[in-house]
Amino acid sequence: MKISVLTIGAMGDTYPFVALAARLKSRGHAVRLAARPDFAQLAASHGIEFTPLGNPYKSVMRDQEVAAAVGSGSLRKIIKQASDPRQRQVFFERLDTDTMKAVEGAEAVIYKSSWIPFYAYAQKLGVPCVAAVVHHGGAGTTGAGLRAGVPSILTPFVADQPAWAIRVAELGAGPRPIPFKELTAERLADAIGQAVSDATMRESAGRIGERIRAEDGVGAAIEVLMNHVRRGG
Repeated sequence: MKISVLTIGAMGDTYPFVALAARLKSRGHAVRLAARPDFAQLAASHGIEFTPLGNPYKSVMRDQEVAAAVGSGSLRKIIKQASDPRQRQVFFERLDTDTMKAVEGAEAVIYKSSWIPFYAYAQKLGVPCVAAVVHHGGAGTTGAGLRAGVPSILTPFVADQPAWAIRVAELGAGPRPIPFKELTAERLADAIGQAVSDATMRESAGRIGERIRAEDGVGAAIEVLMNHVRRGG
């Protein structure tokens, strides 16, 4: 299988994807890693095909104010820097065109980013709804994964994510969740292998996706609201 693995994070985000790509390659898959240009040599050292995404991460962190904000751990300071138009331009520059190149020809796309619509890029190029999705298990992301009608591999770590991860597995729409603290390249590769090869799981996910896509969610929500109002709140 031709697989594109994408991430736009720093070393902490990228290293696990290098390990995953290496393991998938060892199992006979054709794997392409797409990440910040800083990690081209790392990919080459593992014999992994590489394509760059956007500007080098070092250029994003070069600004002293940005580095100080990230180093402080203060969410308020980080958000302030992220809202700066200059910083946003450096962060997002060329990501759209680079992403299109990265997923071209792929049969499956594995990605990590809540800021870049990698899934939408895959759909635009006709990647078959992607073979499976891997995500953290937030409510919105879980809904999007189920709607796609493909198995979901969830790696929850906080809040309601473990509950959604368990529910997906109960529905037969994905393998047993992998808590983030237990996540390893080998466990993730095994889960992906199960998700793309288990016919029963794929059928269950497909049926759930069809039901969700046929729903008028907004209309149903409005009807619930109106019924509540008519009953006097």
